[in-house]
Amino acid sequence: MGKMLSLWVVKNPAQWPDTIVPMPLHRKRIVQRGFNQATEIARVLNKQLGIAIDQTLLKRVKNTVTQTGLNEKMRQQNMRKAFIGKVCVGKNPDSYRHVALLDDVVTSGNTVNAAAKTLIDTGVERVSVWAIAKT
Repeated sequence: MGKMLSLWVVKNPAQWPDTIVPMPLHRKRIVQRGFNQATEIARVLNKQLGIAIDQTLLKRVKNTVTQTGLNEKMRQQNMRKAFIGKVCVGKNPDSYRHVALLDDVVTSGNTVNAAAKTLIDTGVERVSVWAIAKT
C-alpha cells in the first residue's frame, strides 16, 4: 500500500510535505497490536521518496474507543483532547510549514480533523491528509 501511495505522491511533487506524521496510536493500542499500521506505511514512503518521518510531533494521549458504531456526535466527542502536539514554530529545529498526516483509513474524518487541528495549533501552516482508503 505504501508503494501505491508513493506513486501518487511522485506525480504531485509540488505538494510534498516537510515531513510525514503517521497517525499516532495510544500506547495501549500499540501494545495490543504490536505495531502502528500508519508508521509501517510511512516507512515505505520514506524509503521510496526520502520524505522524513516525525513521530514526535503528535502524540495520542487519550485512549479512545474505536469509532466503529459511533454516530457523528459521539465520534466528535470521542476525539476531544485525544492528541497533544509539540510546538514547532520559530527557531525550533523541528519547524515544519507543511506536514502530511498519514492514516491507513479515513472514515468520518473526525480523527484526522482532530489531529490536524492539533498540528495547526502547534504552528504547522498546512496539513495534508494522506490515506490509503476512504470509506
